[in-house]
Amino acid sequence: MIDYIDRINIEKAKKNWSNRDFSKASGVPESSLSRYLSKQRKPGATEIYQIAQALGKSVEYFMTGEGGPNTNSPKVVVAQKQDETVMSAKPRGQLDPNRP
Repeated sequence: MIDYIDRINIEKAKKNWSNRDFSKASGVPESSLSRYLSKQRKPGATEIYQIAQALGKSVEYFMTGEGGPNTNSPKVVVAQKQDETVMSAKPRGQLDPNRP
């Protein structure tokens, strides 16, 4: 079964990027990318967002295999709850009316 790291590796290969190229495009350190791509370590929500942006895909695509190009980049809100990372996304320009 293809997981989100496999999808990231596939999209990286389509761009013919080295890990150095990928690091420059995403802003994620090359050593961290290497560990993520070899499944030695899991990326956090922020890194997944940076990777998705660099590859021109949505976070949803990498996590579920559905969706495609990320033309309306969402604002990702990350919250830590005990040992679980929770992500939600809002399209740009849509602000929370309850927030000052």
